[in-house]
Amino acid sequence: MHEFIRNVQDRAKLESYGESHQLSRAVMTVLGQSVSGGQAKKLAAWLPPELHAELAGEHGHATAFDKSAFLDKVAGFIPSVDPYEVEKQVSAVLRTLRDSAPEGELTDTVDQLPHELAALFR
Repeated sequence: MHEFIRNVQDRAKLESYGESHQLSRAVMTVLGQSVSGGQAKKLAAWLPPELHAELAGEHGHATAFDKSAFLDKVAGFIPSVDPYEVEKQVSAVLRTLRDSAPEGELTDTVDQLPHELAALFR
């Protein structure tokens, strides 16, 4: 888990490991709500075990969040409330997830998301 969280910390330019861990948990919680249960389980396989619960807690039905709603939900779990910073931090987590997944394996996940939200993986 340390490598994943440290990568998020570096990309998001966060000061502490704790902030990075909190951010990662928040993003995975909201992402787990945004994709199907089967896809959430697939995503969990590429994450450190300590982040599995955030995805596993979802019941199988995706909730459609646009980018703004997704970012607002994540902002409710983290100290940052500046919309630009939240977007930058969420993108850092999603890009770290992208880099952790086997090549091409995130296609199903990204396809379930609105285009503007999927763009945060890039």
